[in-house]
Amino acid sequence: MGFDQGLSGLSSSSQSLNVIGNNIANASTVGFKSSTAQFADVYAASVFGVSNLSAGLGSKVAAVAQSFTQGGISVTNNPLDLAIGGNGFFQMSQNGVTTYTRNGQFQMDQKGYIVDSGGRNLTGNLAVGGLVTGGTPVNLMVTNRDLPPTMTSGAAIIANLDSTSTPPNNAALGAPAGKTQISPADPTSYNYSTPVTVYDPSGAPQSMTLYFQKVSTGQWNVAGYIGGSQVLPTNVGNNTATISFDTNGAVTAFNDAAGANATALAAAKLKVITDGATAAQAQAVISTAATLVVAKKTLSLAITDGVNLATAQTDVATAQDAYDAAVKAATAAAGAANAADITALGAAATTALGAITTTDTTTIVPAGTMPTFNLDLTELSQYAGTSGVSSTTQNGYAKGSFSSLSISSTGMVMGAYTNGQTLTLGQVLLTNFFNPNGLLALGDNQWAATQAAGAPNTGAPGSSVLGSLKSGAVESSNVDLTSQMVDLIVAQRMYQANAQTIKAQDTIMQTVVNL
Repeated sequence: MGFDQGLSGLSSSSQSLNVIGNNIANASTVGFKSSTAQFADVYAASVFGVSNLSAGLGSKVAAVAQSFTQGGISVTNNPLDLAIGGNGFFQMSQNGVTTYTRNGQFQMDQKGYIVDSGGRNLTGNLAVGGLVTGGTPVNLMVTNRDLPPTMTSGAAIIANLDSTSTPPNNAALGAPAGKTQISPADPTSYNYSTPVTVYDPSGAPQSMTLYFQKVSTGQWNVAGYIGGSQVLPTNVGNNTATISFDTNGAVTAFNDAAGANATALAAAKLKVITDGATAAQAQAVISTAATLVVAKKTLSLAITDGVNLATAQTDVATAQDAYDAAVKAATAAAGAANAADITALGAAATTALGAITTTDTTTIVPAGTMPTFNLDLTELSQYAGTSGVSSTTQNGYAKGSFSSLSISSTGMVMGAYTNGQTLTLGQVLLTNFFNPNGLLALGDNQWAATQAAGAPNTGAPGSSVLGSLKSGAVESSNVDLTSQMVDLIVAQRMYQANAQTIKAQDTIMQTVVNL
């Protein structure tokens, strides 16, 4: 009967209008995903199966499927607002109930937890000492505690010493044991000086000044002071240490105050040359040893600081290959019988160059005790031109107060402090499902996991198939208003047409009744 088909059509059209109306109503809802009503026809089954002559009983709504296509990204400038670019959902937790959402409008509650407007907690991994611990996701929390001070354990300077400088009149040209004193109070006793700020355990800055004295071509004396206390070198009775440069302006040796390292290196170099290697090949071994020493120091610093470890490991491997190649070339020239001499030269160079990182201890009053720290001078150069510093670095800092928060594209929650430092506080995680349409819509932009959605895949943003994050932005609704308005007109016409079917059937029945 036409009534059945018409009624089913009215019901289907009505549900389609509901879906379209819901889409239009949520065109401005952050993270909303539009839905589409999917229809199926209905046939009556006889005892012997469906008849080929059956006209069908109308239609039904088979499913209301959501479209998880990407919505537009809108900038908000709130650092806690997060937009997902690609696959994934934020995992939320409230009273032990886990839900998932694409709505990245977050704020901090009175305890520092990152929550949404409904009070649900954003989950992820917390950081301990600036390193993300991993494991089961927990509620993310931002602490506004002060960042405690860190004393300097390593410092480095990149600077050029003018090769055309004239040695001071009182500078010694002899052995290291006869080095002339550098007097900070007497500017004529040195050619150049530069300060390097370091921090003691209390976080108080201490100014260490380095004084450089030209001795001869390719040789400079250096002394370091913090306040009135000499910290470089620390050997009692010696005022300076000596830095040697090759003809290319690169550091080749850093002599201890007694000159023992310089003597050993010179003897090893002389023996290699005597045995048949050229001076250039011997210098190649020394230069590549310098590169290797610097790379290994960088690796040590990376392991200590927990940053750029992979890059440092690659640099060490590259430097080791260059060093091995230089040793092999020198061995071939000097003869296999003298391979031990080449090895001895490399060891002597490594020892001398390793001393460039000097360990110095002094007592600072009244700020506290300045403990042992390393000073890397391997990046000094000697070129013609004005002496000057390109950069100085050190890894200590004073106490800092929490000032702002930022979140990276990989979900790292970073706290910025007034002392210029940043600290990783945690990491936002994303969760993806093999079949997002299998998720159960709960309303309030939340979905619940179901068996139909598949097992959740949780990980860092940007990893595997998970999308990346954009801080200070949100994902807009993916509703296309233009297409929805067209669909609305079509659904309206469908409803009217089905009503006409019922009206026509009524007219036919009235005709039969009037016979």
